[in-house]
Amino acid sequence: MNTETRSRKNFLEFLQHKDFLTKDQMLELDQEMHRMPDIKVRDALLKKYITSEENIYSAWAEYLSLPYIDLNSTIFDPEALALVPSDFARQNALIPFGIYPGELSVAFDYLDVNVIDSLRRQTRCDILPHIAIKSQILKTIEVQYGAIDIEKATEEIDLNEYDNKSIQSLEAVQTGPVVNISKGIVINALKYRASDIHIEPREDYLQIRYRIDGLLQEKYKLESKMSPLLISRYKIMAELDIAERRIPQDGRIQYIIGERRIDIRVSVVPTIKSEKVVLRILDKSDMSLDIKKMFFSNQIEEQIQRIANSSHGMFFVTGPTGSGKTTTLYSVINHINSIEKNIVTIEDPVEYRLPFLNQIQVNYDIGLDFPKVLRSVLRQDPDIILIGEIRDLETARIATEAALTGHLVLASLHTNNAVDAIMRLVEIGVDSFMVAPTLLGILSQRLVRRICLKCKESYIADPEEAKHFGVEAEGTEIELFRGKGCPACAGTGYSGRLAIHELVIVNDEIRNLISEEADGNKIARAAHEIGYRTMRFDGLKKALRGLTSLDEVLRVTTERKDFFLE
Repeated sequence: MNTETRSRKNFLEFLQHKDFLTKDQMLELDQEMHRMPDIKVRDALLKKYITSEENIYSAWAEYLSLPYIDLNSTIFDPEALALVPSDFARQNALIPFGIYPGELSVAFDYLDVNVIDSLRRQTRCDILPHIAIKSQILKTIEVQYGAIDIEKATEEIDLNEYDNKSIQSLEAVQTGPVVNISKGIVINALKYRASDIHIEPREDYLQIRYRIDGLLQEKYKLESKMSPLLISRYKIMAELDIAERRIPQDGRIQYIIGERRIDIRVSVVPTIKSEKVVLRILDKSDMSLDIKKMFFSNQIEEQIQRIANSSHGMFFVTGPTGSGKTTTLYSVINHINSIEKNIVTIEDPVEYRLPFLNQIQVNYDIGLDFPKVLRSVLRQDPDIILIGEIRDLETARIATEAALTGHLVLASLHTNNAVDAIMRLVEIGVDSFMVAPTLLGILSQRLVRRICLKCKESYIADPEEAKHFGVEAEGTEIELFRGKGCPACAGTGYSGRLAIHELVIVNDEIRNLISEEADGNKIARAAHEIGYRTMRFDGLKKALRGLTSLDEVLRVTTERKDFFLE
């Protein structure tokens, strides 16, 4: 047995020992690699959908006794990137991310001694290897090395060459500089982890803002003459009519970044100045679908796992648009996903793609709406049904009947809190005697910004801040945290977001209250008796842990003294 074969067999045995593989799966993979001697164990595992990329690579890192790093949540040091040419990084699937005196931290997907020696000679630094997912490495290379200076690039265009007539031609907006700038705006947005790009014509300039960690930030102010060029460029890419400027238009764009496909939803609306474009970035590769990485409290995580393992009933996740409801629902699905279960999702649009799932996208243009799809799905012998959103009585009623007849139904609702979700179902017309026996639990959530790890500092809360924690006695000190602001977080003090939650578990007492159509305060009090706490309570706990700031918690939550009885 050669060294490579022995190494692969040892890694398979390691995975079996860590309970990633059953004995049968190990034998199957061993046979597969005998048939395909050049295939890597990780690629064979992914091909068979045996576990997630993150599980495979974190196990690979542990096997090699190296740290695993998630590049989607990593802050990159420009000095480290400058030491390694982009071509070398692409050729060898590696990316530097941190530099210390005489040491360079580098993410690899596979260790090659010759590559490490070459890096050591080039950089004159000791190399600290980390393991990362290959597809993340390749995407991050394109994002980190591909970012451009937008203002400088626009200065290289002679805008006087273009008039309104030429801008409406395909040739005008497919020239190199316009293409590079339009792509650069998207690449730079990915670098800043933006979820949306707003391209807005103003009186004297074109404003470009990125929504970063939930808040809009102005990034660029370009000449007004750039407005029609960029707008027409994005409209052509989204297959929209560049001559039509009077009505709203919607489309989609796809970018290939590394080995990842970045989907962009394009919305164009006419304004009194010109047209405004919003590009929503649907890069789901940046999302973790691990239920253990959702920042649930221990109590909530245990309760959700019990709900996920139920054979029937309904579980709702509520919150406003953009609060991470779909990500949470999919983390629950991912936790129980297996080849033994028939899991069907009905969505608008389908946002994640997972193995073993049967995923359906509604299409209102041909009459394929939620109720119609749901009726058909119930004839497909489902075990678990995920409904992207319950918006109407018909969908709610069919979903409730499905839960009553032995199916586990997961869905989202737009309500302000968990208790309101119960009232909402009854308000839209579902009979309370059907809601009561089917509900298992309702989770409500909001997203708050995380304190930047690079500039995080602690401080002692002042008396007004301390009152939020129920502390009013003089001399009692509460330690809180904030971000001072640094280049890594663009001076904001925040980097990334996390969710704060509240969960109502429905027991027999609450079922009786629902059947009696009791008001929300009575239900909240009953839920409180068995452990229910508000989102603000969860947020304050996370502020004490230094995950977020008190200001963020107060920004996204309201105090509900009428039933918060702590």
